[in-house]
Amino acid sequence: AARLWWPCPADKPRGGARLATRRFISNPESRAEGRFSMGRVHLFELHDQSWFPKPIRDADTDFLRFISEFGNPYGPIIPRLKDALIKTKSQGILDLCSGGGGPIISLREKLVAEGCAVMITLTDKFPNRTAFEYARKRSDGGVDFLVDSVDATAVPSNLSGFRTLFSSLHHFQPQMARSI
Repeated sequence: AARLWWPCPADKPRGGARLATRRFISNPESRAEGRFSMGRVHLFELHDQSWFPKPIRDADTDFLRFISEFGNPYGPIIPRLKDALIKTKSQGILDLCSGGGGPIISLREKLVAEGCAVMITLTDKFPNRTAFEYARKRSDGGVDFLVDSVDATAVPSNLSGFRTLFSSLHHFQPQMARSI
């Protein structure tokens, strides 16, 4: 198996760089066809760093919300989400790593149309208050938010609701993602 090296900056603006390695994984069938698969590579996103400028982070999450609304990639999850809410008798949804609100506005509209008028609370490690206020306004108060930082790896016990993460699980190492 070949090795791949790449820099993985720590959560610091300068220095603190370290090197990590991952192995290419290939199986005989893929190799015979000239293909190979690569194990998961955990890179970083600039807007995940605490030092990253808030205005640029907010613009990034706003753009991702726009793409989620325009493309509707989560529409097919509505029946499963509705069933899960009914089975768990959840009174609300606690959305973690909400960014700019992502698909939440349209998901709630579709849930309401299905007879499931659930309250949704947006949270994020770096809350985009402007986007969250926009979601609350567009949903006529059906979407609310927390202004305080909420780390998905350590959700306070007083926050209840059916937990969702949309387009954010890749931010976590596999062991951390399983613990969430």
